[in-house]
Amino acid sequence: MDATHKTDPPDSVKLGVEGLDKVDLVERTDGPVQVGSQWAIRCTFTIEDAGTELVTKTSAWWMLIDGAYPQGQLSVLPCVRDGLQATFPHQRYNGPPHGESPWRRGNICTQTPERTVVRQHLDEEPYESESRLAWHARRTLRWLADAAAGTLVADGEPYEILDFPNCGSGVLCFQETSETLADWTNSPRSGVVEFCAAPTTKRYT
Repeated sequence: MDATHKTDPPDSVKLGVEGLDKVDLVERTDGPVQVGSQWAIRCTFTIEDAGTELVTKTSAWWMLIDGAYPQGQLSVLPCVRDGLQATFPHQRYNGPPHGESPWRRGNICTQTPERTVVRQHLDEEPYESESRLAWHARRTLRWLADAAAGTLVADGEPYEILDFPNCGSGVLCFQETSETLADWTNSPRSGVVEFCAAPTTKRYT
């Protein structure tokens, strides 16, 4: 990990860590450690129900928070060691790490309101130092429980395009508008689709 260790993080980060340490079933094992303009915190999350082959009962994660915390981006990524290896709905492609990074690439969705996965608690994301980090930790616990139970996707939810790695030069395109939505609403929910190469277009100079 290309990091500059700093023993004294900003007060806003300290307050966030204090709130994080109060969350049940979450244990902070490292950090906050400064990584460029971000702060990294390693935690283990334990779900109440029994785990599965892909979602163990206890798993390790890195929480990356912006240097402008409580503002800025906040990511939750599986650890290379003792972290989740598979890719699930509401998650970026969980590929191997970039270089020697200790975390994988599978940032999970914990934000609201559009990207929420906690349907029964559509509370707004807080932006106070004391609560924002803890709020994301609780969302991570809920995400893990849903992943283990196979309930990350509920009936009637909008279709989510899966996040695929870049495997080559090919481009997959689709075109839909509000006018075609009615056609899809009345169509079967499953089926077989055939892909074909797009016709070659001439380039004019």
